[in-house]
Amino acid sequence: MMLSEATDTRYDIVKLLGQGASATVYLARHIALGELRVLKILHHDMMMDAKRRNKFKMEAQVSAHLKHPAIVQVFDVTQTTSKLQIEMEYIDGLSLRQYLEKRKSFPLSVSIAIVYAVLEGMEHAHRARLTFGETVLDGVIHRDLKPENIMVRRNGQPVICDFGVAKVGADLMTQTQHISGSVAYMAPERLRGELSTRSIDVFALGVMFFELHKGYRPFSGNNKTQVLENILRWNIVDLDQDWRGSDSAVLQIVRKALAREPANRYQDAGQMLAALRPIYKLYHGDAPPAAVLQDYLTRGQFTTAEFKALLPEETPWRLRIAKAVGVLALGGAAWFAFQALQSGRSKQEATAKSAALNGANAANASASMAAPAQAPAPAAPGTSPAGSPPAAFANGSLQSGSGAIAQDRSAAEEAADRSRAAGIADAERKVKALPQGEQQSGYYAMAKASLREKRDPGRALLLVNKALDYSFHPTIALLKVEILQDQEMFNLADTELARIAPWLRKMTRDNQAQFHWLSAQQQFRRGAEANPRGRAKAKASLKQYLALKPKGSEENLKKAQQLLRSLK
Repeated sequence: MMLSEATDTRYDIVKLLGQGASATVYLARHIALGELRVLKILHHDMMMDAKRRNKFKMEAQVSAHLKHPAIVQVFDVTQTTSKLQIEMEYIDGLSLRQYLEKRKSFPLSVSIAIVYAVLEGMEHAHRARLTFGETVLDGVIHRDLKPENIMVRRNGQPVICDFGVAKVGADLMTQTQHISGSVAYMAPERLRGELSTRSIDVFALGVMFFELHKGYRPFSGNNKTQVLENILRWNIVDLDQDWRGSDSAVLQIVRKALAREPANRYQDAGQMLAALRPIYKLYHGDAPPAAVLQDYLTRGQFTTAEFKALLPEETPWRLRIAKAVGVLALGGAAWFAFQALQSGRSKQEATAKSAALNGANAANASASMAAPAQAPAPAAPGTSPAGSPPAAFANGSLQSGSGAIAQDRSAAEEAADRSRAAGIADAERKVKALPQGEQQSGYYAMAKASLREKRDPGRALLLVNKALDYSFHPTIALLKVEILQDQEMFNLADTELARIAPWLRKMTRDNQAQFHWLSAQQQFRRGAEANPRGRAKAKASLKQYLALKPKGSEENLKKAQQLLRSLK
């Protein structure tokens, strides 16, 4: 189709956006309004086909009737003898597929927010009443939900697009031999040409939920034919194994959405949304999904390589001390020169002060490098254990891969402290104003304060999840376990402990001790005394805790010995 055929006196064509099997899409500017619009124009050679024309108009009519922030807006449909055109809103953003190509996957909390927003839009579609003249039809099935058809506005709002193969009203429960849409997201009954209900959209959302978080789909295949065969034969990945380390409560929702039999799935988006709502509240409180996604997309996250650089070095302690003393000696010399210049004090006084400073810094550095970041003593079961970060997270400051040691209190923790009196909203604003490398530690410091000082575990959980969205860090995850145990969310705590376990050898001795103490506490709270398997796990964890002998926790070491004797 030539560009000249798309011209309209109401629009200035800006550029060609794409061309599909049935239509060409342009970006245009509405001359009178001065706003950008998307023009979708049916190919000229299809104008003679009444079925093609009706299908094209149905897409416009469906979208025009569905007024919801998560559904693309249609403003107008224009038909002449030679042209059929849909005018839609222009979404200045990327599709979820484009984000997946860049990021490979999303953190679980962000995936929850995305799916929650799409479910809100699809709930509206599934329950909509559409009026066409005197005809009233109930409900719309999208039939082609996939990351390519979900755009994300600049404010973070996911938007469902392309209702080109949707079914409406009386057509909802139909059988067809013609398959329209993307095979990888199709329910098995639809691939077989059987009865289609709203649950086929639920299945597509289950596939998309899994893909957003894991970075790959649950049904593999090198081409469409292999994927189709794997869905029909139900060659699905081991969900328990592939989801290992993520929230098991979310897995149950994904599992039900992906049920092989339609009767075992959520029957529509509303049911799936109701199941996800309490989990969403747990992760994000009252924050709208758009705010969650925008916050994540604007602040970015650490790469795996950057995160590994933040972990304590596995080098001999003498070498670490030598490095620290060498660095601090240079720092001390610089400090000496600065003091001498500023105060004009005598050389003897400046030298004495510099030597004293070097001695103190060297002692502190030796302690932090040889045995990084001592944690406060873990508490007894039933109370909130204390913990502190490894060396790279010392004093609440997570360095952005440089390996520098934060001196005194970090800017992140100081910002969090100053903000407590002004309220959580102001505190979050100040944390976001910090350099990106310190924002994660700012959320971590706020989460600790919310739990231990304000006794607000709900808020603490929201903040610790925000910290973990930057990258997984075992120290932050230990705090999350503490919060989950405080709220008696033991299944979620089990999941988090499983995520931490592979990092155990990279953690400081005191944080290892905290891990084993929390593991023992998990078993005691689940009634280890009456459960042989739980008793054995508790004993093993307590023995590991006692073997590590965390400093400054003599009282808790005695309690651990008492608990161990009680299990014999």
